Amino acid sequence: MATTFAICAVFVPVAFMGGIIGKFFYPFGITVAVLVSLFVSFTLDPMLSSVWHDPPSAHIKKWPVLGHAIRATDWGMDRLHNGYERLIGWAFSGRRYRMFVPPIPAYGRPFDADGQRNKAAKRVLRFATLTPRGLVMWGAVASFVIALMLAPLVGSEFVPETDNGFTQINLRMPVASSVERGSAKVAQIEEILKGYPEIKTVSTVVGSTGEGLSTGRNQAALNISLTDRAERKRSQKEVEDAIRADIAKIPGIEVSVGFNRPIWITILGSDPEVLTQAAKDLVEKIKQIPGAVDVDTTVKPGLPAFAVRLKDSAIRELGLTAPQIASSLRAYVNGEIATYWTTPDGNQVEVLLRLPREQRERIEQMAQLPVAFSAAGVPITLEQVATIEPVFNPEVIRRENLQRREAVFAGVQGRPGGDVNADVQKLIKNTQLPPGTSFKVDGAGKQQADAFNGLLAAMGLAVIFITHQVTHAMAVGDRFAVLIRGAMAASFAKGDRTREEITDLMAGGETLANLDAEIQGYIDTDQGHAPQVA
Repeated sequence: MATTFAICAVFVPVAFMGGIIGKFFYPFGITVAVLVSLFVSFTLDPMLSSVWHDPPSAHIKKWPVLGHAIRATDWGMDRLHNGYERLIGWAFSGRRYRMFVPPIPAYGRPFDADGQRNKAAKRVLRFATLTPRGLVMWGAVASFVIALMLAPLVGSEFVPETDNGFTQINLRMPVASSVERGSAKVAQIEEILKGYPEIKTVSTVVGSTGEGLSTGRNQAALNISLTDRAERKRSQKEVEDAIRADIAKIPGIEVSVGFNRPIWITILGSDPEVLTQAAKDLVEKIKQIPGAVDVDTTVKPGLPAFAVRLKDSAIRELGLTAPQIASSLRAYVNGEIATYWTTPDGNQVEVLLRLPREQRERIEQMAQLPVAFSAAGVPITLEQVATIEPVFNPEVIRRENLQRREAVFAGVQGRPGGDVNADVQKLIKNTQLPPGTSFKVDGAGKQQADAFNGLLAAMGLAVIFITHQVTHAMAVGDRFAVLIRGAMAASFAKGDRTREEITDLMAGGETLANLDAEIQGYIDTDQGHAPQVA
C-alpha cells in the first residue's frame, strides 16, 4: 500500500504539466491502474490464492532443457539473495570506519567492538568515524552530485535527431533573379547530389507559391528521399552535413538543409527599419556561436520597383487625378484589351493594345510618355506632373500583437540544440535593443524551457506529497507508541508490571524488538487477563 501511494504521489503531478511534454507524460499521471491493482491485491488475490495453489514444479525440473534453465535460475536467485542479505546485514551492522581521507578530527568517547559508544571511557581526540549506513548515504549523495556535474557534458535538446529518410534543401537567389537563373543553380546542386549513393529520388520546385517564408520566383526547393537506413552507412544527419558542405561551394545562393531549426528568435517592434537592422545584427552574432548553421532571417531585400510620385501643384493646375495618370501608365506598360477578334474557326481572341517593347524598356522613355492632353491638344508628359523613384517593396509584412515582426532562425551541427540555445539566450540577455523593440524566444528553445519548468514543478509537488506521506506515517507511529505505553500504564495500574518496568517502557528505553518480546511474553504468561475466545 505504501508503495502504491508513493507511486501516485510521484506521478499524479505529472498529469498537470502543460505544453507538448505534458501531452507526452499525461498517461503516466493517470494512476488509476495502480489503484485498481492495489484493490485487486487486497481483495481478489487473497481469495484466489486460497483456492488456486502453486502447481508442483518438481516434474518440470526433470525436462532436458527447461529443467536446466530453472535450476540455473534458482541457483542464481539464491546467490543473489545471499549476497543481498549479507549486504543488508553489513549496512545495518554496528561497525565503524575511521575517516583518514579526508582526515577529520573528532573529540569524543571511543566505541566498543559492537560499534556502541563507550560512555565509561574518557573523551579523546581521534579521527571521525562512519557507520556503513553513513557510507551508503554519502555514497548516494556523491553519486547525485557527480550526476549533476556530468549534466553539462551530456547536453540537452527538446526533440532528439531522428532519421526519417527524407530531407529538404531550400535555396534563395538574389532578388529579381529569373526562373531560368534559378533552374541553372538548381541543376548545379542536382549534379552534386548525383554523387550520393544514399539518395534515392530528388524532386525539384523552382519558384515559390507565395506562401510561408519562401516567397518569390528567386526561391527553389529540392525534396530528397533517402534509401532505407539498413542500406546506407551514414545517417540522415550525416548526409545533410555532407550536402551542406558541398553546396557551400556554389556562389550566389543562400542554402538551408533539413527541417530541424531549433533556434528561433522573434523580434517585435513598430519601426520596420529598426527591426531590419536588429535582425541583421543578431544574425551576424549567432553565426559566431559554435554549432549554429544555416542562420537565416525573415528580413529579405524587397522587390525592386519604381514609384511614381505626383507633383501636387502640377496636377491641381492641370486638373488631373492620380487614377487618370495610373490608367494611362497601365495602358502603356501592361496594356488594355481594346477589342476581340473572331478567328475563321469561330474562336475569339483578345486584342491587347500597348506600347512596343523597345519604347518601354527604360525609365527615360517612360518619363516622356504623354499621360493627358491640354485643351489646346498639347500632350502632357509624365515628367511634367510626376517624378519616378526606385523603391523596394517588401515581399511579406508580418505582424504579431499589433506590432511588426521579424524572426531569426538557425539549425545546429556538431552540438546539442539545447546547448546552442543556451548560448543564444546569453547573447540575447547581453544585447541592448532600441526602445520599443523586444526579443521573444520561440521554437524548440521555448518548448524546452516550458518542459523543464513543468518537470521541476511536478518534482516539487511530488516531494511535497512524499513528505506529507512520511509525516503522516510518523504521526501514526507516534500514536501507536502512545497507545502501547498507555496499555503498559494500564497494566501497571492492575498490578501486572512493576513501576520500574513501566517507567522504562514509557520512557522508550527499550528497543522495538524488546518491546515486542515483552508484549508477547505478557500475553503468553498472563493468560488470566487475556480475552477468552469461544
